[in-house]
Amino acid sequence: MLSNITLQLTGKKEKLASVLAVILVTVTLSIYSQVLLNGFINYDDPLYVTENLHIQQGLTTEGVLWAFTAFDAANWHPLTWLTHMLDVQVFGVNPMGHHMTNMLLHGANTLLLFLFLFRSTGAAGQSFFVGLFFGVHPIHVESVVWIAERKDVLCGFFWVLTLLAYQRYSTNLSRANYFSALGFYAAALMSKPMAVSLPFVLLLLDYWPLRRSPQRISGAPQDGSISKRGWTDSLLLEKLPFFLLAGVSALMTVAAQNRAGTVKEVATWSESILNALAGYGTYLAKMVWPGHLVVLYPYNSQPIWKVVAAGFVLIGVSVSLWIWRTRRYLLVGWLWYLITLLPVSGIIRIGEHSIADRYSYIPLIGPFIAISWGTWELVENRKTVKRLALTAVVSAFLFYSVKTWSQIPIWRDSVSLFQHAIRFTSGNWMASHNLGIALLERGDTKNGLEWIRRSLQINPEYSVAYNSLSIAYGRLGREDEAIAALKEALRLDPGFEDARFNLIRAYIQKGANEAAFAEYRILRKSNRPLADQVKPYF
Repeated sequence: MLSNITLQLTGKKEKLASVLAVILVTVTLSIYSQVLLNGFINYDDPLYVTENLHIQQGLTTEGVLWAFTAFDAANWHPLTWLTHMLDVQVFGVNPMGHHMTNMLLHGANTLLLFLFLFRSTGAAGQSFFVGLFFGVHPIHVESVVWIAERKDVLCGFFWVLTLLAYQRYSTNLSRANYFSALGFYAAALMSKPMAVSLPFVLLLLDYWPLRRSPQRISGAPQDGSISKRGWTDSLLLEKLPFFLLAGVSALMTVAAQNRAGTVKEVATWSESILNALAGYGTYLAKMVWPGHLVVLYPYNSQPIWKVVAAGFVLIGVSVSLWIWRTRRYLLVGWLWYLITLLPVSGIIRIGEHSIADRYSYIPLIGPFIAISWGTWELVENRKTVKRLALTAVVSAFLFYSVKTWSQIPIWRDSVSLFQHAIRFTSGNWMASHNLGIALLERGDTKNGLEWIRRSLQINPEYSVAYNSLSIAYGRLGREDEAIAALKEALRLDPGFEDARFNLIRAYIQKGANEAAFAEYRILRKSNRPLADQVKPYF
């Protein structure tokens, strides 16, 4: 498909677009090149790569079957698992290769987004600036440099391929174009279920830039084409297979999240709605001024000023768009943002965070489009304003590029990553715990123990931290305290199998064989592999 796109880039305007495309890819990959020096981190990377036995075996028949049937990591995303397997097959467990895959996918996404907008509008300049800020904006660092977030850049890859195939379908209503778009969409869903919002985006694109309507749908049907139909049939019902795929993905995701227990209860629906409203405002604020970007933003009740400010922004922008409703790109860009962010807005709380930078990877494309086209129209034929706008754009590009360049080394290892998160957040018990684990892994047991204790001071109900506490106590030879910590972990979470396994081992080391056997019988009922590891002791 990319070769077909390249062949079509002929003529003066197309040659300019080719040059701009090369600049986009070169700039994006140059800024992210230092990620090749980064390692794995202890937050989800073990789950996705370093401690995942299915991934560690590379591409195998058993692994492929597991990828399509597993609900691990609280998701169903088989293509994401397969790309991790392929990386291990090619690069082993060398993080450089895994980072390179993420980096190249982001570079490809930047290029494809530019090509889609250029092919849909013919506007090389506006399309270039959307691609440029998508490629270099620091809020996207998390999606690119975090190996476990492969699903973001992979989903983005198939997302934009879907848009390109759909644009081709809009100009040639052939079955091949239609089913290629549907196939790419299925791949996006199998990379990350956040793509459930894409069918709504396709409807927005019908309005702008594709401007599809019953009058503009060309021609009588020819061999291999899809028949001409009315507005409802051609623009809504043609999306029905996309919506059906989205529904299946949503059901799979709900099942995976429920099995993993990642859906969190909130005090009231109003609390979750206020958090979502504040999040909408926060992402826009970070788009303009990406100040302190961290890996974990702890879930806290939102201050009323933040909710009110976000509400005024959302209402103000919506009213302005109604006034300027003849500018279709403004409405499409704004609705793109609102719709694509909705699945991860926090109305249904998933995990222990209030927001996450990675959630903005696709949604901020909408505001980028609105700003780029709006600025271009504003300064057109106004030389003085054009110079000011160009100065502002260059300044913003340099600022974002420097910020992204400086953000990437923060992800160099777990210690620097979580130290940064603790510095710029408060009450961040997960960051404190993960910093403690990272220090234990470095052999710094004393400081590791201290940070794990701080995590429990903030959140005494965190069972995982008690298990980690037992590891630190064990290294210090404090066996009784290690056993007490494991008992507390199991009191908080009776199904915590790793803690029960560690408790069995602690009892065995202490010589308390009867107590160890009692815990072994419980473990044997739920987890055969872990039970088999300690079976020889009985």
